[in-house]
Amino acid sequence: MHFRGLFYAFVATLIASGILALVDLIRQKNPDAAKGIEMLAPASGWIGLGLLVSIVVTLIDVLRAIFSPHASIDLTVIVILVALASGIILGLLQITGLLKQFGVMDDAKAAELDKKLLPIKVPVGIVAVLTGIYLFLFSIIKWNF
Repeated sequence: MHFRGLFYAFVATLIASGILALVDLIRQKNPDAAKGIEMLAPASGWIGLGLLVSIVVTLIDVLRAIFSPHASIDLTVIVILVALASGIILGLLQITGLLKQFGVMDDAKAAELDKKLLPIKVPVGIVAVLTGIYLFLFSIIKWNF
């Protein structure tokens, strides 16, 4: 990535989306820790949509760099797929909220959709957090040495 600011925004939204996807799991394990994370819940849909926008911009940058002999295509594909899945999951939460406001979807359907997404959210959230941390640490090591 050529712009550090954009890269760090992407990594931050990736980690935040992963943590928000894990709120239900954290709530089961430690309800007190989940209360602090739930303060971000109203912004989760916007984080998801922001992640979708940043993944499109990142994808353009990755497609330019993918033909480089030093590109790590395996990790790049994993990061793109995880970011895309996490962005879609959190973006759906925002879209569902908007549909509820306009009366298109009721609370029961929204809860049913959230229940269906739960088995997907947890693994995607774990991988999103881990890849975000990896990218952050790799960028520090790469750019400082």
